[in-house]
Amino acid sequence: MAIFIATINKQAKLVPVIVALLIVRIVVELPYSVWMKRKVAQSLAQTIELLVVSS
Repeated sequence: MAIFIATINKQAKLVPVIVALLIVRIVVELPYSVWMKRKVAQSLAQTIELLVVSS
């Protein structure tokens, strides 16, 4: 949507900046997402282990 608005307002110079920001965001968020999924899986495994041991 930001690219569309920049194009409509004759600010085509901003399009590469917007694309670059999207790429940076993907590069930054991907490792975090992988880390969080691993952390949640470990927590779930610990919870299941505690439930099995206590039963």
